[in-house]
Order: sequence, then structure tokens, then C-alpha cells
Amino acid sequence: MAEGHDESFPPFAEWVVLTALYERCVVHRRLVSTAGGGGSKSKEFWIRHNWLMSAVEKRIRQLQAPDAEPNVLGEDPMLAFTYIFARSLVIHLVDTADIWSWHTGEQERIRLAYNQQASVAVNELAQVASSLPYFSDFKVSPCTYFFIAYSVFRKVDISVFFSR
Repeated sequence: MAEGHDESFPPFAEWVVLTALYERCVVHRRLVSTAGGGGSKSKEFWIRHNWLMSAVEKRIRQLQAPDAEPNVLGEDPMLAFTYIFARSLVIHLVDTADIWSWHTGEQERIRLAYNQQASVAVNELAQVASSLPYFSDFKVSPCTYFFIAYSVFRKVDISVFFSR
């Protein structure tokens, strides 16, 4: 995660790196929920938020083979779980940005861009989830389904499924 290191790790090691990033995302959200939305705190928020988003996006790029489509996971359920966890981190960060009190038009445009990133992450989750039935039940972690459900239902208006 240090600057200039574009090293790709095996899926489990990549998940460990993403777990460390998740811990920072949780601390970031706690700071946001306890802090106000103005002055120097706003600048600190954006610096920290942009760094976290960049770090997560970098890890996502490292997971993707340059010659493969993002939803091609082969036979590795750990890779699928890591993909799902990485996309869930993007959605978590976008939810954190939504907690922050917005003040300017520029910040509103940034929020809309983050919501677009969350939509892309949800679509990628759906692509990865479509490959899960091909894995044995013993190979897929029960937590995988939790991450998919939590992430998707946080960003999808489920009322459209119930309206006629």
C-alpha cells in the first residue's frame, strides 16, 4: 500500500490488505459521525476520504488480470470473496461520504460522482454473484452472501421490486 508499489498478491493476502483498509474506513466513518462538516475538518475529511478511495480502487485494479474481464474468476472462491469485499468497501466509502454534511455545489458534484462509483460497484457485485452458483457450497464462505446482500440493498431502492 506504500507509494509506488503496484504489487499484486494472492487472493487471501489481498483480502488481508483490504481488511486493513476496511479498518481505516471504519475509523474514517466514526470520525465523520462525531465531527461537524465545516472548516478545517472538511479539508481533513476530503484528504482522508480521497486517499481511502484511491487505495481501494488501486487494490481492485490489482485484483483484475489485465487480459481478463472483471467477472471471470476461474475456480478460485477466495478471489470471488475478495472481489466482493473490495466492491463492498467502495459502497461503504460512498455511504460515509453521504453522512458528511454537504455545503457547496462542488461538493454536491463530488457526491454525485461517488454515487456513480457505488452504482458501478453494485453492478460488478452482480456480475461476480452470478458466478457463485458454479462453486461448491463448501468453497463459498457464508459471509459472501452477507456482503452481497448488504452492499446491494444499501444502494438499490428495493421498493421497485414490490411495486406493480
